[in-house]
This record gives sequence, C-alpha cells and structure tokens, in this order.
Amino acid sequence: MRWFLVLALTVIGCRSYQDDVETICNAEEHLRDVDKLDYQAAGHARKATILMSAIERKVKTDEGKKLFTTIGAAAPAAKFELLRTEAAKSGLTVCPFADFLEKGGSALPPIDPKPPAPPMSASVSAHPKDLSVLRILDTKVVGKLAPEPISRIVRANFPKLRACYEEGLNRDDSMKGTLYVKLTITAAGAVQNVAVAEGTLQDVTVRKCIVAAYQSLTFPLPESGKAQVTSSIEYRRAD
Repeated sequence: MRWFLVLALTVIGCRSYQDDVETICNAEEHLRDVDKLDYQAAGHARKATILMSAIERKVKTDEGKKLFTTIGAAAPAAKFELLRTEAAKSGLTVCPFADFLEKGGSALPPIDPKPPAPPMSASVSAHPKDLSVLRILDTKVVGKLAPEPISRIVRANFPKLRACYEEGLNRDDSMKGTLYVKLTITAAGAVQNVAVAEGTLQDVTVRKCIVAAYQSLTFPLPESGKAQVTSSIEYRRAD
C-alpha cells in the first residue's frame, strides 16, 4: 500500500502547467462520452460551455486553474489571445480551442460583455454612431511579455476607452489629445499601479475614467516576474 501511495503522489506531482495548457488547447479530446451527443447537437455558445466544463475537470495545477479562470473572465475578443499567448510560451504551435474561441465561442459569460474586436489595424475608423477615433501610438513593455498581445487587447477594448472620451466630448466638442497610461502586470496576472504618466488630453474626468477602464482589462501573464507597460493612444473627434 505504501509503495502505491508514493507512486500516486509521484504521478500527481509530475503534472505541469504546460500539460494543463495543452489540455485546454485540446479541450474537445477530453469530453466525456455522456457529453459528446449534446456537444454535437449544440450551438457555438453551448459547445463552449461544455468544453469549459471538460477543461475544469482536467486542469490540475494552480497556474492552470488560474489560466482557466482568467480566460473565463476575459472579454470575448481577448479570450483567444490569452490562450494563444500561453500556448506559444508552452511550445505549442497549434491550439484548437483558441481557434474555436476566435470564431465566436464565448467560453464563459464575460464580466462586461462588449462588441467584437474591430479590425486589427493601427487605427479604428469611426462608424456613424461613433463621435471619436482612437489610434494606438505605441505600446512599450519592460519585462518578459510581448507588446503585440497588449496592443490587441487594448484595441479590442476601445469601446470602453471611447465611452470615456466621448463623455468628455459631450462637454467640450474641441477636446482631443494623447494619453500615456502606465501599468504593472504582476506574475499572477493582476493589473496594478495604473496611472496617466503624461499626455495632452488634460480633462481630469476623462483621465480617471480611462484609468478605470485599463484597470478592468485582462492581459496575458508575463513569462516571469512583473511587466511594466506604457500604452499610448491618440483621441480625436471623428471628421
């Protein structure tokens, strides 16, 4: 009996975060027989829920459980970016579940549902109901985290930032400028120390609103330690 317990503990201890990432990426492989019929007949949203239940049963490490929770809480447009980033860190070149999420799977209801991400370009053109145009000027990162996923997640959350700016436009239709927002992403993925470092957009209310918007975002985890991010965006009234 003693040798069996030692063997069992050894096997459990061998489970790694990379194994959990691979499990999440290949979620469909972990469906129970009882779930497969329901999965085949389900729509996209229901399939996402079934897959997430399968993942939750299989993920074992604390880091894997944290990634599972982070993906579930993220905005729809950010979910697949988070998973794809972690998959790349774990040496995976293919992640079917990230592809599934990109095609519209919501996984778990987001904390603050938002419209789909706008086109992946340096700027987002206004459509008829938008009063403003936002443009990412630069994203700088100090730490083991690539700037591209940060830019994509910020861009996907332009509706939050636009709402802050357009509230200011309703008070002053000539308001425009740039803001450089600094923040820290901890090793656990928490967003801390968010503040406007500099910028020509001086409205205090708009600045506070934008800081709160950044605090609500979910970013990929740094490979190790903390990451210091500076996100700069230009805000102007639509032509």
